[in-house]
Amino acid sequence: MYKVGFICEGKTDQIIIQAVLDTFLEDYRSFFIQPPKSNLGGDSGLFGGGWKGVQKWCEQETKTNKLADLLSRIDLLIIQVDADVAIEANITTESFIHSAELCLAPKYVNHVRILIQKWLGLETLPEKIILCVPSMASETWAFVALCSDDKINVPCISECRSKKCIECQTDIKRKLKTQNKKIGVKLVTSKKGKLRNHASAYFHVQEQISKNWDIVTTSCCQADRFNYELESLFSILDNKKFIREK
Repeated sequence: MYKVGFICEGKTDQIIIQAVLDTFLEDYRSFFIQPPKSNLGGDSGLFGGGWKGVQKWCEQETKTNKLADLLSRIDLLIIQVDADVAIEANITTESFIHSAELCLAPKYVNHVRILIQKWLGLETLPEKIILCVPSMASETWAFVALCSDDKINVPCISECRSKKCIECQTDIKRKLKTQNKKIGVKLVTSKKGKLRNHASAYFHVQEQISKNWDIVTTSCCQADRFNYELESLFSILDNKKFIREK
């Protein structure tokens, strides 16, 4: 049985990534490291939630040199941070050329991936670590899986993509909220003007996300990238297991 560790912005991201893993593995053990499955510090654990919680966890692991020990006890560590964090964290450089037509999502993704490695203090990632950087958010993958026939689902087929591309949508959570009735559960609600994911509702559509994962990888370049990196690692792990058993 594979042991998979999750470092994510929140519970919803964990559920969506688990739906992806379900397309690869019939049986695996999940370790919710950040945010943990505990009541410590509310629902977000010691380091808090969101991308800042991921940052604090990574920097703490670097400071205490515990990452190697963690990797020795699991088969895979997935670290997830959404690409839109590049906007919130004000990670802008001269390479961000603003355009009314072109989408900047690919640049956001690359900058966030570099940022995570910086938090970890690593120039190269160990084999067991896979970065998951959905563009612009993991909710995009859920939207495509659950609403593939929606008119805004314009596939992202190249690096020079239009802002109409589904991965370039910055308000995907609001658009997902408009589909609550069609989906059959309220994945997103609003309170005092603030949109909020309901992790418990995502459990009800987890199987459907798994079932339609091929549609997501066809429409979303970063989903396809994540899928490829998982395939590559599991191929290596399966080969090592075969050699040991032989």
